[in-house]
Amino acid sequence: ERAVTEILACFRPGRGNFLTDFFSRRIDRILVAATKADHLHHESHDRLQAIVRRLADRAVARANFTGAEVDVVALAAVRATRE
Repeated sequence: ERAVTEILACFRPGRGNFLTDFFSRRIDRILVAATKADHLHHESHDRLQAIVRRLADRAVARANFTGAEVDVVALAAVRATRE
């Protein structure tokens, strides 16, 4: 949890306007991805997503407060398991 919070603290989340974007850029969309989801049964992907959302809860709340859109997903590059 602390690692995700500290990583997001390195960036400047939030919505900017034309004037502020001219001087410094802000991040207005953040995606927290739980990779290797293919190692789990597809019915467990929502639970993996919930765990990652819980780990990143403080960082997500801070980013939402600044106006950035935040999403948490479970994803995999390939499907390695069969149900």
